[in-house]
Amino acid sequence: MSDANYLRSETQGFRAGLLFVGAVLGVLYWLSPTVGKGQGKSEGKESKPPEKGAAVNVAAKTGVVRGRIVYQGEIPEPRLLVKQGDPSVKDSAIAAKFDIPDESLIIDPESRGVASVYVYLAERPKDWTPAENEKLNGRTVVQKGARYYPHALAARTNQRIELQNEDRLPHNTHPLPVRNGRFGEVIAPADEPRHYVFNKAEKHPFAVVCDFHAWEKCYWLITDHPFVAITDSEGRFEIADLPPGPHTFTLWHESDDFKQRKIEVMLDAGKTTDLGSIPFQQPAE
Repeated sequence: MSDANYLRSETQGFRAGLLFVGAVLGVLYWLSPTVGKGQGKSEGKESKPPEKGAAVNVAAKTGVVRGRIVYQGEIPEPRLLVKQGDPSVKDSAIAAKFDIPDESLIIDPESRGVASVYVYLAERPKDWTPAENEKLNGRTVVQKGARYYPHALAARTNQRIELQNEDRLPHNTHPLPVRNGRFGEVIAPADEPRHYVFNKAEKHPFAVVCDFHAWEKCYWLITDHPFVAITDSEGRFEIADLPPGPHTFTLWHESDDFKQRKIEVMLDAGKTTDLGSIPFQQPAE
């Protein structure tokens, strides 16, 4: 055999050997128990996937309460505070451009649900604390057509409430809290929105009036916790993320027909407690 042929044969044998070793190493690699499992072993301990439920599951650790405030007896006829086109109304060109209903008692005729009823914990739960670095979005109230929108609002202590005047006439905003300071402020049509912050929790909702237009009124409730609901147009409410255990809820409405009451509720973690229909007014005997 020539030297050239001998070298060629040896080279081919060496390459075949490398291919065989590489194939064996590849098989061993894919058979290894650590393949596809991240870093495999670290500091002598085998890595494990995160356990299910390791992250905080708020819904599983808290409870929900819901219900509906339902009017009892004959539903009264809706009233108007301002009739459209009434020239005797102050600033009638704007204030009497449309009918202004009496919002002190709004009842859905089909469900008999009562709107704008506050349902809330009178006291902050002892075992609840705000989330770290909690940021509260501002709340917005609009004066338009000589009315406040919304009629009922809830906000937290130190949460900003922005008041916007969209009318082409001045209003005098006048909140009437009990624990926070009272004030009155004229807001002209072209003025920038006003911002209000209340740093003390209120026991009950308080009226916000306009000293220029006697019918113009809404209600605000300031609490130091988020466990507040205001019934919708069908009287429904729901409060979530409540700590489990016994709670006392306050029910409040501006109408004289409604007697303020308290409801004791026992909440279980991960469950919803449905209070069903809660009577707004006892039928006349």
